[in-house]
Amino acid sequence: MVNVAAFFAHKISFEDHEMTIVAVDGQPVKATTATVISIASGQRYDVLITSKSKPTRNYAITSVMEGTSLQANGILSYCKCFSNPLPLKAVVETPIDDAMLQNALGMELLNPVRRSITLPVSYKSVNGRRYVTLSGSLFEILILITHSVIIFGNHTYISPKVPTLYTALTTGKNALNPIVYGPAVNPYIIRSGEVVQIIVQNNDNSEHPMHLHGHRFQVIARGTGTWDGSESSIAQYPVVRDVVTTPPSGYLVIRFKANNPGVWMYHCHMVSHLAAGMTVTLVESPDILQSTLTVDQQALALCREQMIPTEGNCAGNRVNVFDTRGCNNNPEAETGT
Repeated sequence: MVNVAAFFAHKISFEDHEMTIVAVDGQPVKATTATVISIASGQRYDVLITSKSKPTRNYAITSVMEGTSLQANGILSYCKCFSNPLPLKAVVETPIDDAMLQNALGMELLNPVRRSITLPVSYKSVNGRRYVTLSGSLFEILILITHSVIIFGNHTYISPKVPTLYTALTTGKNALNPIVYGPAVNPYIIRSGEVVQIIVQNNDNSEHPMHLHGHRFQVIARGTGTWDGSESSIAQYPVVRDVVTTPPSGYLVIRFKANNPGVWMYHCHMVSHLAAGMTVTLVESPDILQSTLTVDQQALALCREQMIPTEGNCAGNRVNVFDTRGCNNNPEAETGT
């Protein structure tokens, strides 16, 4: 099951049947039974359902959009000879806590942590809103009611004039200095082989499904309030996935090993929050990238046709890469349709 929604999680249940969860986001987990699961935007679940040996009717499948009264209904059909069930009332049962699942990959808790990044979530108003509209659609309406700007870590994400990957490839040894990328892409430099820990401190009353590009991570801790840093309750084999939800007014802690050089985004998977700037950029092993990656000439040609520079710092400055005065730093410049 895949949640391809742009915003909300969905609670899934099969009437009078249990689900056995065997994989999340394509990663095997220790088989765990559940009657209700919650699938956030971008998440995937593989489940097994044991059929009844002597069914006497068909059963309802229910998908409830969390935080709303909206639901979709399906039928677990044993026989056309049975009448179809009526839709169930909205599921109120609490879904299984997916952070408590354990991976079946034999992947033990990653240690020791060599790099820890803390990313608080907060909000700021600007003159105008940062959004993308599809005229007349529900999508547009939902975008317009979102917060104007989300500060994630130290800044709200703003697209640079030079794609960050090209800055990493063309600034030599200075690519290891976050200054060259500009503050607005929220850059964090990661070295090869490091165990990286990211702590999201959600100072918001809504949840955020967080997605990491380029890696699958271990879910270390999650809860309300602030994480105390204790590892006493962390599982030996934490669940591994690539999208996980941060609770309202709470925290999320993940870990992964830096073994995939590249420029990777870590962001909220709710499209309105992504548009509002809830993204950071992980620049992993730019020194290795420079010696191993060659950009296809067709890709560079596409940039030239769009008048997008492909060398230098975030502003395209190749002479003084630490001069970032020309970089995109104003979120108001990205407001509009």
